[in-house]
Amino acid sequence: VADWGVLDADGPLLLLLLDVDDDRYYVPVTVATSASLGDVIARSGDDAVVDAHDDPRFARRALAAMAAGRDVAGQAGRFGFRATPGWGFPPDPDRVPAERHRGEQSNTSVMLGTRLVLKSPRRPQPGLNPDLEIARFLTTRTAFREVPRLAGWVEYEGRGGTFSLAVLQEFVPNQGDGWKHVLAALRQRGAAIERASDPLLDEVQRLGATTGGLHAALASDPSAAEFAPEPVTRADVERWTDDIARHLGGDDIQRLLRDRPGRAAGAEGRRARVLAALSPLTATVKIRVHGDYHLGQVLKTTDGFVIIDFEGDPPRPLPDRRRRQAALRDVAGMLRSLDYAAHAVGREAPEGERA
Repeated sequence: VADWGVLDADGPLLLLLLDVDDDRYYVPVTVATSASLGDVIARSGDDAVVDAHDDPRFARRALAAMAAGRDVAGQAGRFGFRATPGWGFPPDPDRVPAERHRGEQSNTSVMLGTRLVLKSPRRPQPGLNPDLEIARFLTTRTAFREVPRLAGWVEYEGRGGTFSLAVLQEFVPNQGDGWKHVLAALRQRGAAIERASDPLLDEVQRLGATTGGLHAALASDPSAAEFAPEPVTRADVERWTDDIARHLGGDDIQRLLRDRPGRAAGAEGRRARVLAALSPLTATVKIRVHGDYHLGQVLKTTDGFVIIDFEGDPPRPLPDRRRRQAALRDVAGMLRSLDYAAHAVGREAPEGERA
């Protein structure tokens, strides 16, 4: 146990930080009777220690603590509940419906009524989580609104630094994520989409414009130290080239390239080709980007798309996820995702019809 604090003695509701195999985990817990069990951690007679996200009181108490700007004392540090300045909170948090989201995701989310969602990354790393950092920047310093606005957050300060434990964001009504939407549209259209006017192509164009709007917003404030655009240097291009060339040298990609005349090359040839492709980036700038951009990271709305989940690629170290990149990195990620979608639907057809 790295630290713990009492969010509410009634229950009780405890904020718990665990260090397991060199990783830190955020595990709020409460006590429940056997009639209302969630994810059971331990039992004592008829009572069970369970994940507090299963208890509606937990999200409501967190909501009230953010509205009040409350600090919860730990044994070695403190848990801070913070609100975005000017955000209008419900007058009576205890009356807000709260229900844990059961869909597939890397975090744990609780819906609070129809307007808010509390999202907890379960394995926080020391430093500022970009999901909080970027959402706060876009909400408070830009007019870009194709993202859920940030209402509040939870942080921990103690031995080992500062950890981002949760974010409270606006819930945006939607029709599901972009991956499911594109798969459904491709299945509906059958064998092929012509390059003439097509609703799905129009939507992809809209998604491209939204992506461009995101990048423009992230590059819009040169006075913000962590967001100001910086020139792409030759050293950046060399580093990106080495990274890409290393991946191209992997056995799986080399097996594919051997079947494509003119594409296979030795290590020096691969690096030279990548370097030639990336060198024009020195005429551009590097900015903060989404960092893990694909169709699963956008929600389809009635009139477009909303972009979510700015924490970057979770397995990567936090400093890497906060590093400025070429905006084309996000573009490449989304193009790859669209390619995956086409192949996923194509593989549902008999082999002779997949082309």
